[in-house]
Amino acid sequence: MLDARARRWALSLCLAAGAGCGPRSPSVVILRFDSDIPRGDVSAVSVSARWSDPRSETIISQSFSFNETLDDGGRRGFPGVVVLTPDDAVTGRPLRVEATLTLNAGGRPYVTTRADVRVVREGTVEAALFFADLCGRSGTSATCAMDESQTCRVDAGAAVCATVSVFGADAGAAR
Repeated sequence: MLDARARRWALSLCLAAGAGCGPRSPSVVILRFDSDIPRGDVSAVSVSARWSDPRSETIISQSFSFNETLDDGGRRGFPGVVVLTPDDAVTGRPLRVEATLTLNAGGRPYVTTRADVRVVREGTVEAALFFADLCGRSGTSATCAMDESQTCRVDAGAAVCATVSVFGADAGAAR
């Protein structure tokens, strides 16, 4: 148990450090999904994230159903938004996000897309991910998903494997 003098000293250390002693604001990553796949065909989108270090383990993994009815009677929207709040964010540290879309007619992944998001400690970063129907229909998405540094995109009417886009703190516009 700290006496009054020790508590004042601890508080003055917190204030002198400029960090404060209260809880810090969360780091937020907003993922905006878009697609040319009809909403009615989408069963779920699974999102996972890990720090971009190859030895890093998955820190976030969740599936979002687009066929569910919400508490207010509405339905979950698609395309939509998912918000991630990684606990151990360091400004500029890349978070590898992988999102996989599954169709109603099948349980296998149809389209997988990836992005690297450079987080901002106690700040917010947005990333836009697109699920292209052509990537799923052509099978290119599955081919690209085998290489960690690749994701499927449509370029000049063809599905191609491309380098993962970078969003966030020091990335400027998506590359």
